[in-house]
Amino acid sequence: MRRMVLVLAVAVVVMGGCVVNCCCNKSKFKAVNVLNFAEEQAKFFAASTENGAIEVTGYSEGVCKLTAEVEVRAADQAKADEYVHKVVVRFERDGDTVKASVDRHEVPKDVYVSVKFNAAVQAATGLELSSVNGSISTQGIAGAVRATTVNGSITTDVQAGDVKVSTVNGSIKLHFAKDSKASSIDGHTVNGSAFVNLPDGFGGSAKLNTVNGSIHSDVELTVKGKLGKSVDAKIGTGTGRLDISTVNGSVRLE
Repeated sequence: MRRMVLVLAVAVVVMGGCVVNCCCNKSKFKAVNVLNFAEEQAKFFAASTENGAIEVTGYSEGVCKLTAEVEVRAADQAKADEYVHKVVVRFERDGDTVKASVDRHEVPKDVYVSVKFNAAVQAATGLELSSVNGSISTQGIAGAVRATTVNGSITTDVQAGDVKVSTVNGSIKLHFAKDSKASSIDGHTVNGSAFVNLPDGFGGSAKLNTVNGSIHSDVELTVKGKLGKSVDAKIGTGTGRLDISTVNGSVRLE
């Protein structure tokens, strides 16, 4: 079943004056619209935005909360004020998933739009997060995390579940809770470093790769073959899987 959720509160902030858009080197005027939503918790939470960061925090309450900060930049203040209200943020429940998404089809393509999501979900919730231009961060999540972006870093903090993340231009930092039962850890970037703080009990295969960078490990590895830019190893005992790679950057395990 699919249904829309009522917006609980709306705060509009209009910022006059001129700002510089580095992408097209033209002066732009800005308007910001802040939206707040709430929905009963679901098994999964998904969020997708083109321009903007995504931040998700795990907590113990039974309500999924979302704040969406919409920013529009236009050639004049009147246009910015008009278009900021034409950006639609959807917060919908679809089966066992709550989804946050952006619809800007009523806004001209040459008008810059960004939507930043900040969500609070039950810690056990599984996450699927995607951006194009924006960082992604999570904290205190026990469910599995899948996250992708193109231009931005990805960070997990006090993570307890499995992780699969990728970015092109940005670092990856995966911090696991010491008692995490994560058994599949997958992280890839092209331009950026990759850091993984493993849970105490992790054991299994480990593949670490870089092209222009180095590999460091404070974790004891049983290495197959020679140490180099590519490492195929075993960590302790167990059937877990660790796969971390970058092209331009270093890889570090702790």
